[in-house]
Amino acid sequence: DVQNGISFAMPAELPVVEAMANLDGLGVLYVDYSFLEAGDLEGLSVNIGVKQGNTELLNELNGSLAKLTQEQRSEMMGQASLRSQG
Repeated sequence: DVQNGISFAMPAELPVVEAMANLDGLGVLYVDYSFLEAGDLEGLSVNIGVKQGNTELLNELNGSLAKLTQEQRSEMMGQASLRSQG
């Protein structure tokens, strides 16, 4: 827990970081992935949170994700990285 001094840093996705950036004493370090080629983005992960018990949505998401090839996922991550740079 960074705010209480238990941890010195934590990785987080952009919406979480933006919400936390307004808390006293916390700084934000944005990582610039522009140096990576699309194929190098395989080590990055994106998470989707689903409310516990919402199996219908979970199954739909998993079904859609299963249809994507690794090449498509890498391309999408590359595009998302470029968009996040503004």
